[in-house]
Amino acid sequence: MSYHLYHTDAFILGSESGGEANRHFTLLTRALGLVNASAQGVRLLKSKLRYHLEDRACVEVTLVRGKSRWRIVGATKRMSLRNVFREHPEREALLVRFFALLKRLIPEEEVHEVIFDSVGDAYACLLPEAISSDTLFGVECVLLLRTLRELGYLADTPELRPFLSSPYLTHELLSLLLPLREKAVAEINRSLRETHL
Repeated sequence: MSYHLYHTDAFILGSESGGEANRHFTLLTRALGLVNASAQGVRLLKSKLRYHLEDRACVEVTLVRGKSRWRIVGATKRMSLRNVFREHPEREALLVRFFALLKRLIPEEEVHEVIFDSVGDAYACLLPEAISSDTLFGVECVLLLRTLRELGYLADTPELRPFLSSPYLTHELLSLLLPLREKAVAEINRSLRETHL
């Protein structure tokens, strides 16, 4: 029996151990949406996959649909912020919070390229050595605004449209958010209440 291989870029939202050497991963993929997948034997020292599959890394994965869940049969790391996180743990904390929310909000295998691309933009913003607390706030805020808008929870607010329609998340765009901080936070909180989660 032959299996179809699915190749897609993905962000690893998190993982947990399973069995003696397996690990289960939650992936935000470009082509398939949110996917829960397992990697067999990945915790063994001889495993080639273990060096590519780290939490919060951006990877290219090869997936096969199994009987009960997806399986990861190949992976290549595209970007890791591990060194950045070591020096700046608050940046990893931002992604941990956001990824936990994604796991609650997005149904499995529902594709949202807007959210995927926004996460990629956020990674680029988190790379520089020096980032102000205002920039970090802006990154998290825009991620939340775009996600809630994409999922239909955020009402149309004229003042916040530039942060939803701009194709890229730039430092210039983030600086425009500062005067609207209270408005943005209020809209995010209202939208989160709408989710009933």
